[in-house]
Amino acid sequence: GAGEDEAAWFRRCFENYLAQMETFTRLLLRVMECCLGVDAGWLAERCTEHYGKLDVIHYPPTVPLADADAETAKTPPEDSVKRDSGRVPQAKVLDTRVSAHVDDSMLTILAHDHSAAGSDGLQMLVPPRPGGAWLDIPTVEGALVVQLGAMMQRWTADVWRATPHRVLCPPAGVVSDRLTLGFFFRPNCDTNLTLPQSSSIKPRKHGSENDAADRMGTKSAVAQPVETVEYDQISAAQFIALPKGERLSTTVTP
Repeated sequence: GAGEDEAAWFRRCFENYLAQMETFTRLLLRVMECCLGVDAGWLAERCTEHYGKLDVIHYPPTVPLADADAETAKTPPEDSVKRDSGRVPQAKVLDTRVSAHVDDSMLTILAHDHSAAGSDGLQMLVPPRPGGAWLDIPTVEGALVVQLGAMMQRWTADVWRATPHRVLCPPAGVVSDRLTLGFFFRPNCDTNLTLPQSSSIKPRKHGSENDAADRMGTKSAVAQPVETVEYDQISAAQFIALPKGERLSTTVTP
C-alpha cells in the first residue's frame, strides 16, 4: 500500500501466502480422509494446533560438476545444501544442490520460481522405494508440488510412502540461482500416529509378488497372507525427537 516500506510489504505478502497454504492444506486433509476411509474431520481434528513452517529456500548460482575444475569441485558451496537437511555433501554427488532425502513433515507443499534458468532440477523417486527411477518434476507457472513426509508414512504403517526427492544442479552451461517456498505441515504435537480400526488402509508387504501383481492388474482373487508393519505407538512430537534412522522401518532413499 501507499507509504508501506519494503519490510512491511514483505511480511504482509508472506502472511497472506501462509494463510493460503493453511487453507489449501485443509482441502488436502479432506482428500486424505477420503482415501484413508476415516470419518470426515478425523485428520482435521488432529491438526487444530498444528505446526506449520514456511521456508524461503534460496539456492545461489552453482557451477555444474561438468563445468568445474577439480579444485573448485572438491566441496560444493555451503549454501547450496539446505542447512537443516542434516546431510553432509559428498564428492560423488557434487552434481546435486540437495542430496536425496525425505522430509520429516506430514505434508510438504512447494512453490518454485519458474522464471529462473535454473528453476528446474527437482526430482522424485518413482516408485518411492529402492529400485525406483528418478522422475523430473517440471516447474510450471502457478502449480504447486505436494509431497508426503516421513511422518505420514509412519502414520499409515508404511502403506503410504514418503516422497524421496533431490535437487540437481543446472545443466552444463547454465549458471543460475533457484528460489523455492516450502510449506512444511505437521499435526498437533500430542497426536498419536496410528489409524483407527475403521480405516480402509491396511498394512501390506512392500515388494511382494502380491503387491507387484496388484500394480499390474493381475492380482489373484484369492487373498494372500501379507506381512504387516508394526510400529510402537508414539506421538508426533516423539516422532520428531527420534533419530532419523529410527523413525521408519524401511529404506526410503536409494
